Amino acid sequence: MSSWSDRPICAFDLETTGRDPSTARIVSACVAVIDGSSVETRTWLLDPGVDIPAGASAVHGISTEFAAQHGQDYSEGYEEIREALHNSWARDHAVVAFNASYDLTVMHAEGLRIGKPAFVPGLVIDPWQRWPASWPCGSPTSWGSISWSIKPIGTQSGNAISPSTFSAKGGTWQM
Repeated sequence: MSSWSDRPICAFDLETTGRDPSTARIVSACVAVIDGSSVETRTWLLDPGVDIPAGASAVHGISTEFAAQHGQDYSEGYEEIREALHNSWARDHAVVAFNASYDLTVMHAEGLRIGKPAFVPGLVIDPWQRWPASWPCGSPTSWGSISWSIKPIGTQSGNAISPSTFSAKGGTWQM
């Protein structure tokens, strides 16, 4: 088996209805497999079936009304996200997620809530866990502070890129 850093990487991110991972519902998700210069991205917008609090909408920009009108069935969407992650682990990919403990706890709790077996993750890399040691002025507090302050090695400017893609690229470029 090769080192995780030599494998294709699966970037993963969720946007949810709140901060408590044991009760938050998924609003949107991204799973992006990065293999060299090839990137396969899959995104989901789910109808969580509950109101999305104003504070959560302020973070991700998705309202209750928009999710209800345009989001897919919650259980079906959850199952697709879960399958995409498990397929990546089955293909020996490292899953990279910023603040992975939150997103993976949501996946586990929501699976149990809708009657699925326990969510068992494979190899996970969390760049968030590296920030306190590597960030010049302490841990970043928001994606805005990261996307404007961090740049991939060898580039001239910072990139405002999605959290999941940043996590994977940050995991491979910065670690």
